[in-house]
Formats: sequence, structure tokens, C-alpha cells
Amino acid sequence: MNWSILKISRDPIWYFLGFGLGVICGFKAFDPNPSLAIDFIKTFTIMSGTLLGFLVTSFSILFAISDREFVRALKSDGKIQNLTNQVALTCAALIACLLLSVIYLVTISQYLPSLITGIVVFSLVMFARISYKYKQIFKFI
Repeated sequence: MNWSILKISRDPIWYFLGFGLGVICGFKAFDPNPSLAIDFIKTFTIMSGTLLGFLVTSFSILFAISDREFVRALKSDGKIQNLTNQVALTCAALIACLLLSVIYLVTISQYLPSLITGIVVFSLVMFARISYKYKQIFKFI
């Protein structure tokens, strides 16, 4: 199995790029039309909850099959620890998005939509990278 593609995950530029791009897009998109922000925030809330459910489910499936030889080899190489850290970071970002979305829908703050958009883009980039790792793991099981 070629794990060289997965070494990109240690590069922190993805974190800053995803978050920064989301914040810039949020400022540009939601500044002239605040009613558009409410619709997007509702969508972000639903999407974050769904992605969080998929992430937790796939993580629990991975630990349910931890007795397989391939998963034990990943544990001994330390790759499961890296995956666990990325899953925890992505879950924290999705939970933060859910909480900030609910706060925004209650208070209607001016700058909160751009922050939420940044967190959503960040979590989508992380979710795509984690999904690719899970695809590679489940392909060999």
C-alpha cells in the first residue's frame, strides 16, 4: 500500500488554506445579503450534523474490526493514531460549526456567518482527506 500520498496530511497549510478561504468567501457572500446567510447557515447546520454522524460511524466501524491483521499493522505503524487525531480535529470543527450555527440563528450576528463558513470549508477539506484514508483502509480489509 502506498502511504506516501497520506503524508500530505501532516502539512498544516491545508488547515489554514481551508479556514482562510472559507472566511474570505463568507465575507464576500454574506455581507450584502444577510437573508442569504440565514439560508446557508441552516444548510451548514444540517450538513455538519450529517457529516459528524458519518464520521463517528466510520470511526466506530474501524475500531469494531480492530482485530484484523491489517488494522493491527496500521496500529503498530502509528497510522491509526494520526487518523484518530484528524478525526478528532474534524469532529471538533463540525461540533463548533453546529454550535455557532445555532448561536447565529438565535442572535443574528454580523461576522458570525464568515466564521461559520470558514469552519465549514475547513471541516469539508478535512472530511475529504479522512474519507480518502478510510477508502484506502476499507479497500484492503
